[in-house]
Amino acid sequence: MKHKMTEAEVREQFDELLEDILRILGSCENQTQQTAVYDWGYVVISATCELMERTFAVGSAKYARFYSGHVARQLRDKYREAHSGIANMDPEYSSVAIREVPEHLSICRSCGGTGKDAKTGLRECHYCEGTGRVRVVSVIRTMIRPYSPDDGSPPLEMQEIP
Repeated sequence: MKHKMTEAEVREQFDELLEDILRILGSCENQTQQTAVYDWGYVVISATCELMERTFAVGSAKYARFYSGHVARQLRDKYREAHSGIANMDPEYSSVAIREVPEHLSICRSCGGTGKDAKTGLRECHYCEGTGRVRVVSVIRTMIRPYSPDDGSPPLEMQEIP
């Protein structure tokens, strides 16, 4: 039997989690640390939500999915704020852009949408758990800095992107 949690209990659990992640994010000294904490925090929030969806009754699970999105947006906003603060202090980067692609369903690349293990075809695919589909959320981070041919990097060629 699945457990039932009140909306207040779900919020409290996610808010405590977010508080810990933001405390760690606030202690970061550079962009690399911030990015690592942001990525880790996003995974922790997603994993917590997935666990709640599997453990709790339908109503609680739906609210957990909804509220985890709210918490993830708060994390993203705090990350952008902290990240842009360091980027503005670091003359190496002239621009930092972050774009989140909303959650969507996609065909599982591991099994090609069959739901069966790609190698044997006998067992259930462990990525999609036999559904042939997976949930995908992407965060795209673009950092732009001036090109300097004298920085010791190998030469770059201009390429047109189709």
